[in-house]
Amino acid sequence: MTAKTVVITGASSGIGAAIAVACAEEGMNVVLAARRMNALEETAAACRRHGVRALPVVTDIRSRESIEALVATAIDAFGQVDVFVANAGIGFHTPLAQATDEELREVVDVNVLGTMRCARAVAPHMIGRGSGHIFTVSSVSIELMWPDDSVYGSTKAAIHRFAAGLRNELAPQGVLVTDVIPGVIETPLTEGLSGSHKADPAIVARAVVGAIRKPRPEVVAPWWYRAILILNRWIPGSVNRWIRHTSAR
Repeated sequence: MTAKTVVITGASSGIGAAIAVACAEEGMNVVLAARRMNALEETAAACRRHGVRALPVVTDIRSRESIEALVATAIDAFGQVDVFVANAGIGFHTPLAQATDEELREVVDVNVLGTMRCARAVAPHMIGRGSGHIFTVSSVSIELMWPDDSVYGSTKAAIHRFAAGLRNELAPQGVLVTDVIPGVIETPLTEGLSGSHKADPAIVARAVVGAIRKPRPEVVAPWWYRAILILNRWIPGSVNRWIRHTSAR
């Protein structure tokens, strides 16, 4: 059986790098995309230790041409793209009144438009084959909003809804869409966040590999955030008080 080929954006660190290594551990070939080649090479080396092929490709998801080149490179190297994980994202933790227009544009461009560009670039290839699996990465902030995270959370909510619409659009053509919903994870993005337990990125990576093996529409990781999300729907006041309390520490 031919090994799956998985393309991962934001693969230079954090969740993306962890997903790449987890896929490699399962015998999948990986194409690693990010803007820093040095960091990509480190991830690639970690993947190759598991006996798979790992191809780093410098990519800027703010550029349509860059993303299309990434997909073309992956297809040239491996023949097809079985799974595309649109993981790359940025954020800032600051009161909205202090955010600049440049920061607002950047986070929307990378998180929302970047994810959409990735899906748009790879979807025709998957539709043509009649199979494939696209992963988006949103966040528990689609429902749980920490102070100073209104902009970041809004972009993740947009990704979540985008995944739902894309899932319905592509399902008749044999293409699957899964939205990954991570909790607070130990990554460069959360370095300045205090008052919350930060889970290991490997937890999210294992959940992604599980969804590749057994597809489902959504994956919440770590699992205990699913209980918090359910609780939030039942008694949102209590959850919001907990968030404010932990954020004020």
